[in-house]
Amino acid sequence: MTNFVKLTSLAALLALAFAGPANANLVGDGGFELDDGSWSFAGPSGITTGVAFGLGPNSGNNYGFFGSNSPGGSISQSLSLLAGDYTLAFYLGQRGGGSANTTVTLSFGPVIAPLDYLITTPSGVWTQYSYDFSLASDTTATLSFSEVNASISRGPGLDDVSLTMHQVPTPAPLALIGLGLAGFGLANRRRRV
Repeated sequence: MTNFVKLTSLAALLALAFAGPANANLVGDGGFELDDGSWSFAGPSGITTGVAFGLGPNSGNNYGFFGSNSPGGSISQSLSLLAGDYTLAFYLGQRGGGSANTTVTLSFGPVIAPLDYLITTPSGVWTQYSYDFSLASDTTATLSFSEVNASISRGPGLDDVSLTMHQVPTPAPLALIGLGLAGFGLANRRRRV
C-alpha cells in the first residue's frame, strides 16, 4: 500500500467519524414563513407580512405578533425532545405604538421555568435572545411566548425561533477510528517485517 493510499484512507475515515448530522432547527416554521399550522395562537396574536406598525420581519417576509389593537396574546408550539443539550434562540422586536417596555414571558413546560424578557429597544428594532439547557431524559413540552403587559395595544413581534440540539460524538465512531488506526498500524508493521 502506498503512503498516498494510506493517508487518503485515513483522512476519509476521520472525516466519516467526525461528520455528524447538521444541527437542524427542531421548531416548525420558526420564521413564520409557511403558516403551516406549526404554531398555535391565542388571544390577539397571529402572523403578519411585511412591515406592520413600524416593524418589518427580522428575516424573510413574515413574523409572529402579539396584541393587535388589544393587549395580550400568546404563540405556542408542542415539541418532542430527546435527552441532550440544546440552544433555544429567538428575536423579539417592538412594534410602533407599543410600550417602550414590553414584557414577553417564555415558558417551555418542564424544560425551562418561565422567563420574562423586557423589550426596551425602540420600535422597529429586533433583539436576539438565547437560552442553553440540558435534558436528562426524553420529554414533550410546549414552547410558549406570551405578552404580559395588559396596558398596551400593539405588542411586540417574534421571529426566527430556533431550537437546536448539540451533537456530541458517540463512542461508536470513536471506536471505529481506533480500529481503523490499529488496522493501519498492523498493515504497516507487516510490510516492514
